[in-house]
Amino acid sequence: MGTLSERVAAALAESGRSQAELAAACGLKAASVNDWLSGKTRTLKAASAHRAASFLGVNILWLTEGRGPMKILERQHTDPADSALRTAVENSVIIPLSNAWGSMGLGAPRPENEVIVGGVAISETWLRQSLPRISHPSKLAMITAFGHSMAPTFEDGDTLIVDRGIDQIKDDGVFVAAYDDEIYIKRFQRRPTDKTLLMKSDNPHYETIVIDAGKLKFEVLGKVVWVWNGRKL
Repeated sequence: MGTLSERVAAALAESGRSQAELAAACGLKAASVNDWLSGKTRTLKAASAHRAASFLGVNILWLTEGRGPMKILERQHTDPADSALRTAVENSVIIPLSNAWGSMGLGAPRPENEVIVGGVAISETWLRQSLPRISHPSKLAMITAFGHSMAPTFEDGDTLIVDRGIDQIKDDGVFVAAYDDEIYIKRFQRRPTDKTLLMKSDNPHYETIVIDAGKLKFEVLGKVVWVWNGRKL
């Protein structure tokens, strides 16, 4: 279906919800939703797209790109298998797949505008059991990593689940960070002697970098909480 504004308008009409309710559900001001409806905004940010799709009960790919059915698993009839599958989807969280990608080597340019290129439905039960310490399911996003500096932990082309609700490095771990406007996926560690922040690779052939936040801009974009790296057997 046409433009983003047309899809948002159709979803609102179908759901019977108001612009104000949609804005509140997305944590935005009413003016932001007005921009969606007027056509001023042509692409949605990851978090907004996820929250809007969940609130309106529509397929995130349909909302962001006009692909697929408006509603997930639309059927002309139902049977027990359909009902079970529909229940599973309704009890799932749609994790958006972002076009942002991070380097495990020398750094990747930070995109000016983030676009949602897909989404994956993940069981809420699985999230609670496997990722109990995430900030919130709505803060999760998927990105693709490239490079070999984090091998063997993960490899070039692996998909990572990132908790974007974490914007500070309080404990050692693997984070997505922007350093001098380039995106890195690295293991970050605070040196106990002087609290210096180190950007390290799991691959021993890559050097450790000392972060100098006083001279170059440094921003934590999220913490990697899961590696989606299925292997062909």
